Amino acid sequence: MKKIILVVFFYSLALTLNGQNLAAGKKCLLSEQPNYPLSAGESGSDNLTDGRFTSGHFWMQPSTLGWQAKSSIDITIDLEKEAGIDAVNFRTARGKEADVYFPEHIFAFLTNDMKGFEYVGDIANTKNNFEGQYRVETFSLSKINKSARYVVLKIIPKGFYLFVDEIEVFKGKANALTNKLIALSDFDKKVFELQNLQYQRKNLKEDIKKVFGTLPQKNISIVKEIRYFNTVLDRKDVNTEDLKMISSRIGSYHAKKINDLYKKTFLVEKINPWAVLSNLHQPIKDERALYENFSLILKGVSYGAFVITNTSNVIQEFKFDVKKTNDNCLINLYNVSKVTTKEMVVVSDPIIPMSKSVDLASGESHMVIYKVTGEKIGSNSSVISVITPSETTKIFIGTKIKDISTSNQIPDLNAVNWGYLNYNMISNVKKEAVEDQISHHINTIVVPSHIIPRPGDYNFNSLITYLSNFPEVKNILLFSNYSYAENDHINKNITFLSLEWKSSFLIWYSALIKEVTKVNSGKIYLYPFDEVEENDIKKFIDFSIWAKENVKGLNLFATFNKKKTAHALIPYVDIAQVLGDLNYKAEKTIPNQEIWMYRTNNNSRALSPYSYYRLMAWEAFLNDYQGIGFWNYADVGRQKFNFVDNNYLQWKDDYSVIYNNREGGLLSSRRWEAFKLGIEEYRLLYLYKRKFGISKAKEKVKAVLADRSDVSKADLVIGEILNQL
Repeated sequence: MKKIILVVFFYSLALTLNGQNLAAGKKCLLSEQPNYPLSAGESGSDNLTDGRFTSGHFWMQPSTLGWQAKSSIDITIDLEKEAGIDAVNFRTARGKEADVYFPEHIFAFLTNDMKGFEYVGDIANTKNNFEGQYRVETFSLSKINKSARYVVLKIIPKGFYLFVDEIEVFKGKANALTNKLIALSDFDKKVFELQNLQYQRKNLKEDIKKVFGTLPQKNISIVKEIRYFNTVLDRKDVNTEDLKMISSRIGSYHAKKINDLYKKTFLVEKINPWAVLSNLHQPIKDERALYENFSLILKGVSYGAFVITNTSNVIQEFKFDVKKTNDNCLINLYNVSKVTTKEMVVVSDPIIPMSKSVDLASGESHMVIYKVTGEKIGSNSSVISVITPSETTKIFIGTKIKDISTSNQIPDLNAVNWGYLNYNMISNVKKEAVEDQISHHINTIVVPSHIIPRPGDYNFNSLITYLSNFPEVKNILLFSNYSYAENDHINKNITFLSLEWKSSFLIWYSALIKEVTKVNSGKIYLYPFDEVEENDIKKFIDFSIWAKENVKGLNLFATFNKKKTAHALIPYVDIAQVLGDLNYKAEKTIPNQEIWMYRTNNNSRALSPYSYYRLMAWEAFLNDYQGIGFWNYADVGRQKFNFVDNNYLQWKDDYSVIYNNREGGLLSSRRWEAFKLGIEEYRLLYLYKRKFGISKAKEKVKAVLADRSDVSKADLVIGEILNQL
């Protein structure tokens, strides 16, 4: 370790002594202003090229720039004129004890006009980039030897923080940039591809250990193969085709290992439909015949799943057949496709109706989900066949359907997901999106603020047009968003809660309610503030007190993501929806008040269908919440579509539970179906409470929530409940 440190130190020193630092004193443009309070503020960008290195604790000095909670930061250095560049240095720090890590990536690009870019390397791709105790390090990318005016660094932090105090650009040979430059419009896509390439390289190295670690190393050909793979993966110019080749060959070795054990060309095994399917899945046993039994209520649904693993050395085509003894149940098959999360992890998430056969590469595993729906009272025996030209495996399904009414005086578990119809991915399929949300028990819609005219504006056409997309719903939330001045005032002379504003609001709101009730009979709530900030507490209270006294029948809704605002303002609203992480106790402060909960986690593809989505309804039952929700139905940021076969993500925003298909429609996900199932299970829990009491019902729920990683627990408890009802 000491030798490595000395080599890096003397190399950096040699550059400083022998090369001209072209960046010295030059201006830096930042895509995100520094927001770490103990280091330099927004005016500190000049620190990066002032030639002064931080002394003292790195991220507690004004000479250091720091960011927190940023997914990426762009730093552009203007050298003022085109110059030959040999190396770029980036000085940063880590400290695992403080959750500070070196950057995940520092992608370096050169350009002369900020329109076309050449990628020259990842400054953070070095053997010194690993976790550890406090340490300051200078990462260097050398032997660039290209000529450019601008150096653009795309930095991807690892974890919550990023710190840097100095960037140096050293003079080198002035070779022209490539003719095949990256267009500005493709810049983010290129960064994603680079990230994906690095993650694939890392994952393949893990796969090599996983597959070859149990193979006899005396086999010279295998040893050579491993060396070859690692040599290719260590090359800086490794490309997608190289990775595909290595992945294919690793898959073949994986298939051979399984085939040697079971002597079958493919394996089928049961799996929980909400479980994680890992890469290079290792089947636990050879199940030639599989059995699954379901207890359902009439029109109720349940889910099962199985995994197919191709253990042959060639691509195999798999076909499917479903046979039933009667029409008491309906069985639908779905392929579970694989997608990449914003953290570049491959997950099985989109579910696609089975319409054709499935091709699997050697060593590949694939999940199939089946949905069982109780159509008629009675029993049914069904068989799903998995067929290849040489073999067939059968899954035997027994179903019992009971007549247990869940409609008699069972209160709805309210559900909302802010599925704005103007979102890119659903704006052209509004009818399908509305029907999809209603079928998943979303009974509450939010009208976005830009659709609602300001007080004093009586043009309700956009609002009525928007609401006409929805059939009858239970709750309508009119998001007026008075946190922003452009929404709360009528004009510069008539401001929020002035006498003129109040007078105008009373007449305007009465007219608004009349127009809304013409197209929908849902209960109307004014939604004046979202995730109320502390500086809006007084504004909220003043409005609520005045409005409640002067507007007959006014209902107020608000969301809260901070304990202080929740405790201060919940007494002033009819529905308070509180962030689940606050663990707010559902205590009603006014008559007929409802407390709901919601969650807002990003990187939603990586979230558990079971513990995050399905168990949300179970949490509501345990904590006496009357509603649940999550952000969001269709928010994928600046992306226009969310295709299954397009892994390019604007990784700042990944909340959607649905996907677009290439034919123009929508596709569901395991997460979306798990959410729906949870709401249906809430109704069964309520029936159980009615028959056996709240204490026993909550004991059942606590048993499930005690171990959220056990994805089979809820099914077991629901089975017990159905047997006792």
